[in-house]
Amino acid sequence: MLIRVRARRRHRGAVRLLEPLACAVVARGWGCVKLYEVSGLPMLWVHAEERVGIVVGVRAAPGGSVFCEVHRGRAGYLGPCSDVAGAAVIVDGVLRRRLAR
Repeated sequence: MLIRVRARRRHRGAVRLLEPLACAVVARGWGCVKLYEVSGLPMLWVHAEERVGIVVGVRAAPGGSVFCEVHRGRAGYLGPCSDVAGAAVIVDGVLRRRLAR
């Protein structure tokens, strides 16, 4: 029972951190799909087209939570959750580079 309570609390916390990022990337002109209930890990799929996108999640790190590219783990660091605008700029740059290929 206690494990489920903690899991729900972590889930809600991750959703609360992803919501401002979703608003920031939509304001920059990107599409955004909230994948909060698809798996146990809340994620955002930020996309330009159906074939070009990035999946963003939240990870715990020393000093606070960080946004990261889900499939890259620690190597996909996008910025601290306290800097939503900075993370949105980085996501914007990643998507622009992928579109240029």
